[in-house]
Amino acid sequence: MRLYVFIGILFFISFNSIANDKFVIIINSQNTQKIDKKLIKNIASDIISTWSNGQPITLYFPKSQTEVRRNFTLDILGISANQDAINWENKKITNTLNNKAPKLLRDKMIIRMVAKHPNSLGYVSPDAIKNNPNIKIVHLR
Repeated sequence: MRLYVFIGILFFISFNSIANDKFVIIINSQNTQKIDKKLIKNIASDIISTWSNGQPITLYFPKSQTEVRRNFTLDILGISANQDAINWENKKITNTLNNKAPKLLRDKMIIRMVAKHPNSLGYVSPDAIKNNPNIKIVHLR
């Protein structure tokens, strides 16, 4: 009986981890930076605006009404997508942006722009990713 319960729990955990893969973070394939969740949070929160090589980071985000944006902001930033949008707007209004405000685009355009610009970072739906030699996936959730 315990074995069945254990297998059931293991299946539930495995299923949920697959079901929770809601976004991928992408960078240009020429980017050699070591990237972790903390760095991504600091970039997406406008705390860090340049890569370690001094190059400015260009951000490409989905619009705040999308499921991908909601999942990213909750998982990485710990806030709602609406609150993230408000934070960026407040920084624009108060002229306290460290980075340029992210360009809000659809998945295909985010992929295209990240592939074109070596110092960029974006995130998209995993379904949008096709084989593209000009991008690297750095975080899958």
